Amino acid sequence: MSSYKSDSPEYLLQYLPLAGKWMAALSFAAGSLILGLFLTHPISDIVILGFYYLVLAVSGNTIMAIVLLATAVFYPPHRSASLTTILIMLVNVPVAITYFMIVINS
Repeated sequence: MSSYKSDSPEYLLQYLPLAGKWMAALSFAAGSLILGLFLTHPISDIVILGFYYLVLAVSGNTIMAIVLLATAVFYPPHRSASLTTILIMLVNVPVAITYFMIVINS
């Protein structure tokens, strides 16, 4: 359990890596769901939904990665967890590119 007080910044910062991992997992799941919908029902509305989702996911994940990077730089006790989470989040990049190429080539 944490030794930080619940009103300290360190208390909240310890949960950022967990939030980043959840964001990465949810981004992967939502992107996979949208791709699955497109492959089973190839209509333009799903492509538009996928595009908006891609913009939203890239924006949100980029902001989270920047926050985690700042946490790693300015709060050394959280460095390892923050950098590990950034690496986990980066796994979604080639997945998103692959999904995009599947849609483009369909």
